[in-house]
Amino acid sequence: MIKRIGKALLIIIGVFALATTALNYLGVALDEKPLDYTGLYPIADVSSNNNGFDDLQEFLSEADEESSAEVEEALENAFNKARTDALLAQHEHRLLLIEQALEKPSFKSHPIDFDSPFPNYGGYGDLLNIVLLKARSELQAQNFPAAITHIELAVKLTQQIKTDQSATLITYLVGVSYQEKVMNWLHQFVSSQQLSESELSQLMAVIDVIPDYHNDQFNMVFSGEFAYMQSFPEEVSNPSIGARISALLDSDSDANLWWTVWQDNTAVNLLSIPSYNYFYQKNRTKNKLYKHLQYLQKQTTTNYCTKIDYQTIPSGQPSFWTSLGMNALSIVNHDTWSTYINRRCFSNFHTQAIKTIVALKQYSLTYNKPVKTLEQLVPEYLDSVPIDAFTGEPILYNRSAQTLYSRGIDATAGNGEVANFVARCFADISCKNDPTISIEFDQ
Repeated sequence: MIKRIGKALLIIIGVFALATTALNYLGVALDEKPLDYTGLYPIADVSSNNNGFDDLQEFLSEADEESSAEVEEALENAFNKARTDALLAQHEHRLLLIEQALEKPSFKSHPIDFDSPFPNYGGYGDLLNIVLLKARSELQAQNFPAAITHIELAVKLTQQIKTDQSATLITYLVGVSYQEKVMNWLHQFVSSQQLSESELSQLMAVIDVIPDYHNDQFNMVFSGEFAYMQSFPEEVSNPSIGARISALLDSDSDANLWWTVWQDNTAVNLLSIPSYNYFYQKNRTKNKLYKHLQYLQKQTTTNYCTKIDYQTIPSGQPSFWTSLGMNALSIVNHDTWSTYINRRCFSNFHTQAIKTIVALKQYSLTYNKPVKTLEQLVPEYLDSVPIDAFTGEPILYNRSAQTLYSRGIDATAGNGEVANFVARCFADISCKNDPTISIEFDQ
């Protein structure tokens, strides 16, 4: 009997040792944090309550669609003080939650439900609208410090979405789209007000917290993604994310596993699967994919945006970008990937333009005259001349018309002063009517 027990213990110890060896080979230490049910990223450590958006989950899971629509309508239409005050009073506790959440050092969103590894993007958009409505209300009351504070909060919120610890590019896409919405609103804010130099400086500081809009970072990150996606065939099947993950997990050979990732047309494979923690476990695919991504990251260029067809952009349909949710994955095909890159390039241009407009206004207040060339803003008002991601060249400046513009891919349209992509700023009515970025000085 004792021998049997001893043999059983030896077997158990042996199995445990083999399991430990196997887990370590796969890169998963026994004391490592557990993974969530998809295996894509670690479960957040909430023991220290450092994950800011944990505090917002109740609101996100119980979002009132009717109330959310009312906030968005109030933000986009002519200002109505009584209606705005009523909505802000209704959402006062949510504003407080946002402020408290963004004071935390880290960010980790949670899946909507068991069937999806992706968070409630629409809920985050609702939060953003509340913050922007508050900023608009403060602006109308001529309370510029409070308005700037809430613009900063909106920028920080979108930046947090982009840097979500789930680390998938679909989340980054949503964050970029929401951030570009903030830039559209900020454009109207800056161009409609004669702010003091100190207020303009505060605005510049707010925009400068968006590090990935600096041109070197922008090109380094996105050129590789674009090159990779261009290598996919345009007309192949587009299975669901669940089917894609299942196929990957169920594959028995390196060849099948790699082919599953490579063959599919959509960006979803690349966007949802290659988190570091996932490949850390799947050691058999780690080296191949890691080396491939390293190679792509070296394919930097300053004007890759010119390679894409602008006609894929759904002009006049801002809801295409602002209501991304669970269905987002079903639309990430070749056309929408091109649309995404266009949107990203436009967002980069728009942010560079806003920074330049703020700098131009600061210069104007200081010297009581408009600047002749953008080079005059360097280095006192801008670190460098702003670069247009579509051309890899400096953003163009028309002193007499007081506009900023880009040639884009169509250098002949409007004698080069009206590029197709600028007309896509459909969330900004004034920009839609006049497809240039107007500075609108009050001299």
